[in-house]
Amino acid sequence: MEIARLVLGVLLLVAFALLTVQLYNGRWLFLIAKPEKAKKGTFFPEGTANTGKRAAWVMVACFAVTATLMAYEMSKMTGVPAFAQTSSILNNIALVAFCLSLLWTLFAGRDEQNYRDRFKKDGVRLLVLLLGACAVMTALSILFV
Repeated sequence: MEIARLVLGVLLLVAFALLTVQLYNGRWLFLIAKPEKAKKGTFFPEGTANTGKRAAWVMVACFAVTATLMAYEMSKMTGVPAFAQTSSILNNIALVAFCLSLLWTLFAGRDEQNYRDRFKKDGVRLLVLLLGACAVMTALSILFV
């Protein structure tokens, strides 16, 4: 079972790294906003690139949480108490960073006009991405502990 957990952890690390790079570079912005089609091409609403960069930081925090949970699992396999304590402390720090980056992504960079529309139809994709990240982190924490 431990090996299966580590394999799942590696797959999630790859997924979070891929999401981080693609969102930060602005390639997968369709995950957080609906593209608008115009005569000259497809465009995203104003501010989507910055929101994508903030969402990429959430994925970095997810990566850190997954990596520290894997380190904790390895420490249980090796039986080294100092390794277990260090990975547990780092995991707690990563979880706090995840929560703060999640809140930062939800509420940063919005003026009063856009804030009202934040949780309406246009902001649903971002909310689904962030809620999905929360669900994965919850399931991963239950699996690894």
